[in-house]
Amino acid sequence: QADKISMAAFAGPVSTWSQEQFRDSWLHPSRPLQRQLCREKPSELPLTAAAVASFLLLKRSRTRRQALSELEERISVRSRRRTRPISVENLKVKNDTQDDRNLLVLVDGSGLLHIYHSVYGTDGGQMHESHVVLRRFMQKLLTIKKTQKPSHMAVLLDHPTSRDERRKYLDTYKAHRDEKPEDLKSQFQRAPEACKAIGIASLFSEGYEADDLIATYAREARKDSLVKIISTDKDLFQLVDSNTVLMDHKGQVFTSQENVCPTQVTDFLALTGDTADNIPGIPGIGPKKASALLTQYTSLEGILEAVKEEKLKTGDKVHGQGMSKGLVDNLLEFGPRALGHRDNLIELKDVPGVDASSFREDFQLSTRTAGEPSEMSLVKALKKAIEECEAKEAIQ
Repeated sequence: QADKISMAAFAGPVSTWSQEQFRDSWLHPSRPLQRQLCREKPSELPLTAAAVASFLLLKRSRTRRQALSELEERISVRSRRRTRPISVENLKVKNDTQDDRNLLVLVDGSGLLHIYHSVYGTDGGQMHESHVVLRRFMQKLLTIKKTQKPSHMAVLLDHPTSRDERRKYLDTYKAHRDEKPEDLKSQFQRAPEACKAIGIASLFSEGYEADDLIATYAREARKDSLVKIISTDKDLFQLVDSNTVLMDHKGQVFTSQENVCPTQVTDFLALTGDTADNIPGIPGIGPKKASALLTQYTSLEGILEAVKEEKLKTGDKVHGQGMSKGLVDNLLEFGPRALGHRDNLIELKDVPGVDASSFREDFQLSTRTAGEPSEMSLVKALKKAIEECEAKEAIQ
């Protein structure tokens, strides 16, 4: 049966073989295949190929245990030469351009699915192939993984109950949004499996949004790591700091929002309102006035305090923005409501029950592709095969 294997199936150097070819060569070794392995330079073979070659060429040799020891030593030496993976124990923050901290990439998976569904989903009542959305989603994740080169990565997703916690405070929260189409719902259901297939962690939490999960992990990770958030959601700009970057799926980095700093984003949205989430603001205050007020008084509390103490009154100008009587009255009347919206709706929450520090283990990316056996697992399999061969020889 082994001799019937055609060498055409194994065309090309061994170093270019697929994992399936390695497995087939292991199960059905043939003499032509052994000769091809002999022609390869051992130093150029990947370790998986070296393991297969050692097994095939020394299967009937008295020195196979010695060869296996040499293979183990080779793996050990190769591992020592590699860049040591960064862990909590060996984190070192440097002040020069060489930064060896962890890089955690957090992807807003829900936003990404919505983007691709708007392009490849339903169109004029005609349903396109539903798998296209998920395929594009997976391709983009692999592109992000390749270009950003993170040590850790995760995709955060919305749950069907994600709005429940905020709707306890405001029942009209995101009430203006249409129900997800059925084909998009199916993509959300399959997204965790798709992420697992390409070796990337995914997570969702009942009652909380993907943004809350992103905030939970980002706040923990940036203590000793670098964080990149992939999303087009402006609410996430509140997380940006010296260790945290917000960028869209095309790699465009968000550097500012309406001339306010990240720590003022929640105050800004409380003043202007957030139409995307159906959160009302203070009547009469738009982006320009909100930006001018925050530049002058720093925070929403500072603005309201200035109005109460009449440091800010009718007729005043704040960075070129006039203050009418109606606007001052609105600040007094709707200011407390704006504070409540900021604290309960706009500020991203830490999700209870989530151990954010576990990202170091849960979100760590493997250097191997999904489904590929590790080098040491191959050595263990070789040891088992050698023991079985010796047992058969002893019987004979």
